[in-house]
Amino acid sequence: MAKQQYQPESSMEQVHAKGEPKKHRWAYRRILFQHEWVIRHLPFVFYLSCLALVYIANGHQAEKKIRTMNQLQKEVKTLHWKYLEAKSDVMFQRKYSEIARQVAPWGWKTSSRPPFVLVVDTTK
Repeated sequence: MAKQQYQPESSMEQVHAKGEPKKHRWAYRRILFQHEWVIRHLPFVFYLSCLALVYIANGHQAEKKIRTMNQLQKEVKTLHWKYLEAKSDVMFQRKYSEIARQVAPWGWKTSSRPPFVLVVDTTK
């Protein structure tokens, strides 16, 4: 029996060496880049371009905010440690023995008597 070769039904198909149909690539490109098609879809292409620009700008803005947040977190940590150090110093300086040591050069001494209440007569 003789093999029958496949004959393409349309001008868009070609035959491979194996006998399978193959669509012609150039026909699609001609359709894709026809003047009317481009003009008709130009607003949609501009819309997609604007969306792409907004998407890229949003990504850059998000990265910038993340960098700023990281920098501020480092600054907050530093300020927190400075606060804790200052608070520790103040607590140390408020101790009774530390106050007595600081006022000793002025000649002040701790009292050995307990405090007493002054009574003022305001009836006159």
